[in-house]
Amino acid sequence: DVVPDAMVVVDRERRIVAVNRHAERMFGYERDELNGQPLEVLVPERSRAAHARQAEEYVEHPRARPLGNGLKLEGRRRDGTAFPVDISLGVLETSRGMLTVAALRDISGSEASYRGLVEGSIQGMLVHQDGVVQFANPALVHMLGYGGAGALVGRRVDDLVAPDDRARVRALREAW
Repeated sequence: DVVPDAMVVVDRERRIVAVNRHAERMFGYERDELNGQPLEVLVPERSRAAHARQAEEYVEHPRARPLGNGLKLEGRRRDGTAFPVDISLGVLETSRGMLTVAALRDISGSEASYRGLVEGSIQGMLVHQDGVVQFANPALVHMLGYGGAGALVGRRVDDLVAPDDRARVRALREAW
């Protein structure tokens, strides 16, 4: 209860066996309501399938995973609202078997601050996955002369590079 993060302990079947006061406040449940419940009660419905796969993999190959691991995860409050969380995982071997201990931190404020910095920057920025634009800030949209970020999302990053520079940029990216 003195840890500043929400703590949730689950068994091999992903049933909650213990939570601390901070978890009660973060998720909006009382301890007695959570104990014995499947962990998925704390996961938004849209994320449950992916979470179940990750949890099964973790149980098969447990390892310490610190906060700031880069996984994009969400928690679900009792009222159904989803919020971004950072999570640290560890394992305890007990007489009850292996238990997974999770420390969770609500990063809603951090994400909002980060988004504000990125969207307000005079530097053009984009986020891509496998070479496809997922996000572009207003400065980049303006620099490239597009009508809005929606015109960039889904485009190939290479399409945004001058044709004469594409081979050089591709080589630099591959070298990196």
